[in-house]
Amino acid sequence: MKRYIGVDLGGTKIAAACVDESGHITNETRIETGAHEGAESVYERIRQAIMRASGEEPIHGIGIAVPGLTDPRTGTILTLSNIPSLDGFPLADRLAKEFGVSVQIDNDANAASWGEYHFGSGKGADSLLFVTISTGIGGGIVLNGQTIQGKQGFAGELGHMVVDPEGFACGCGRKGCLEAVASGTAIARWAKEADPQALFFQYAKEQNREVRSEDVFQAWEAGDSIANEIVENVIRYLGMGFANYIHIFNPERIVVGGGVSKAGVRFFDLLRKQVEQETIPVYKGTFEIVPAELLERGAILGAAMLGGK
Repeated sequence: MKRYIGVDLGGTKIAAACVDESGHITNETRIETGAHEGAESVYERIRQAIMRASGEEPIHGIGIAVPGLTDPRTGTILTLSNIPSLDGFPLADRLAKEFGVSVQIDNDANAASWGEYHFGSGKGADSLLFVTISTGIGGGIVLNGQTIQGKQGFAGELGHMVVDPEGFACGCGRKGCLEAVASGTAIARWAKEADPQALFFQYAKEQNREVRSEDVFQAWEAGDSIANEIVENVIRYLGMGFANYIHIFNPERIVVGGGVSKAGVRFFDLLRKQVEQETIPVYKGTFEIVPAELLERGAILGAAMLGGK
């Protein structure tokens, strides 16, 4: 059975795993990124992580998931905000020469979509969208068994669809992107502008920190009316965004990852109902919306399968 190395490159840690074709992790390791030490030092740490994960057995490919933009044709990192020294770095080419195998590189959301497609909640679906809702909103697209990357590899910026032109300002420079009004960060922002008597402020105070999205969901489950209004708004915006995705891509399944994916059965039931209301008749009943199964393992398993492409 062939074995592939998946690497999840983050701003603070590098995780690497040796994965067989069935998705079984045979060996894994973690190492600090050392982003402040420069490109060559980070490259050396990636190389060490791959060697540790591979052990003594031969490997047949390497996949790297990175939290930024890449050029999948050349294997070059274009921009990494949390490891800027790697901007423009020919990572795939260097590793291919080092290890003598094919090396594929892609952003972490695309890798996670590939992982869910092969081994997680997307298994068995021909076409799926992976939507991660956390600090921001991003995603990956698999249509007819192929990842969709676009001309420059930028496809899948699912959080930057405008759903409210008068909404919050988005980090991209526009207003009312789905990310700006329905991400975990947006939920916390809605909360901070709410009545200070809201139950989620009490939860945050007990933890001696500012209010977070998880506090809002906890208050919502407890029946707090202000939390309910925030969650209703978020579900309305997500319903609009998801319906647009369905109209454009016609996926069999939408897999939802990130922190918001842990909001529970009630949240998903309401989201499904909202999306069903927003879609035009011909699409109704043609899709599923499910929480991600692999969670933090999605990117590393998906990266390994990229290595097998």
